[in-house]
Amino acid sequence: MINSLLRRFVAFSVWSGSHGRRRPCNHNSNTPDRLPSTHLDFTFARILNRLQTFSGVSQRPRGQYARKVLTFSPLRQFAMNSSSEMTLEKKRLLSMAIAVAVSVAFPAHAAELIQPRQLIVDASLPEAQSKAQILAARRYDTFWNTGEEQLAADALTPDFMDRTLPPGRAQGVQGPLAASKFVRTAIPDLSCEIEQMIVAGDRVVTHLHFHGHFTGRFKQAQGKGEVIDFIATDIYRVANGRIAENWHLEDNLALLQQLGQIAK
Repeated sequence: MINSLLRRFVAFSVWSGSHGRRRPCNHNSNTPDRLPSTHLDFTFARILNRLQTFSGVSQRPRGQYARKVLTFSPLRQFAMNSSSEMTLEKKRLLSMAIAVAVSVAFPAHAAELIQPRQLIVDASLPEAQSKAQILAARRYDTFWNTGEEQLAADALTPDFMDRTLPPGRAQGVQGPLAASKFVRTAIPDLSCEIEQMIVAGDRVVTHLHFHGHFTGRFKQAQGKGEVIDFIATDIYRVANGRIAENWHLEDNLALLQQLGQIAK
C-alpha cells in the first residue's frame, strides 16, 4: 500500500515549507533540481507533527519520530529525486502516505519500549494475541520507566481497574498517572527493567526491577542522593490489546527504608 502511494509522487517535488511558496525545479540553472536536505527535513517534520492522530504516533516524542521518518530512505529518496512542483492535492496525498508509513514502520513506539530480559509465552496462544498482550505490557512498563503518560493511556483501557488499589489512590487510569508523578517527585531519575515477562491465557505477569536516587522530596524528607533499588510484580489481564485489570505488589518495605521513612 505504501509503495503504491509513494509511486504516485515520483514525478513531483515536495513543498519547501518556506514562506508558503512552492519551489519549482529549474533545469536551466546551476541550482539543484531538488530541495536542500534542510528544507526537506523541515517539511517532513511539519507534516508529521500535523498528522499525529492519523499515524497513531504519540505527540510527546514527536521530535525523535520525525527524525526516524527523515531517515526512512524510501520517503527521502522519492521526494529528493522529484522533478516538478507539487499541487495542493498531491501535497495532501503525500502527507497521508508519510503518515501511513510512520504507523507501519514505527508502530506505537515499538522501538522505544523496554524489552523483557526473559520472555516466556504459552505456545498455545495465537501469535497475534500474544504479540498484542506483550505490546500492552511493554507500553505500561515503559510508562513506569519513563513517566510518559501517553504510554499509560495507550496501554490501559478507559475503564481500567486496579484490583490492589492502595489507600488514597484514585481508581482507574488516573491512579497510576498520579502515583508516577508522586514517586518521581522523590526519585526524578526513576527507571525500571523487566526482569521477566510471562504470557499465558489473557494474562501477562511482569517482574520489574526499579532503580534511581532519592534526590527530591518525600513527605517531609529531603533526599541526599540515596540509592533506590526495589522490585515489583504485576499481573495484567489484557482485553483487545489493552490492560483491563491489574493486580500488583511492590517491595514497599525496601522502598520506605531507602527513603528514610522506616529504620533498616
